[in-house]
Amino acid sequence: MEKTLQEKMYDNRIIVITSDMSSQTASNIIFQIMEWSNMAPNDEIKLYIASVSYDYVNILAIYDTLISIKNPISAVAIGYVGGASLLLLATATEGRKYILRNTELSLDQPLGIIGGGANQQTEMDILAEETTNQRKIFESLLSKHLNIPEEQIHEDVEKERTFSAMEAIKYGLVDAILE
Repeated sequence: MEKTLQEKMYDNRIIVITSDMSSQTASNIIFQIMEWSNMAPNDEIKLYIASVSYDYVNILAIYDTLISIKNPISAVAIGYVGGASLLLLATATEGRKYILRNTELSLDQPLGIIGGGANQQTEMDILAEETTNQRKIFESLLSKHLNIPEEQIHEDVEKERTFSAMEAIKYGLVDAILE
């Protein structure tokens, strides 16, 4: 009997991230990574990322999982990658960060989302502080993984800079175009 696409992806240790990052999606990804790492701690885990998720908490949970395992991680940026999802690309093992030729990457500012209706000033102040802290963490981690000064990352996030595949290589976001 022929294997399903999901079974083939499982066998090849491939995770595709193409949506916003709900807690359930993040949990599934984390459990999958942990299972593969437990089964074969030296085998590569492959991420294909086409997401502009701004859910920093869930992205950081996946990030923490990735940096806690021994497995080499490869990542391929496909389509458009921005928001906190860019951190998952940056976390890939050096020399294993790829981009497809027509993909764009964007260093975006974090989004602060206030629920519908009226909000008290205190709620807005708390959200602003949380968003500022998320941005500082994001910029610090990108700086660490990309070997780019934090000040440069901050400036480019402030401008919400977008990169073509070639620009992303020159900047250091990825290592090569995947042909």
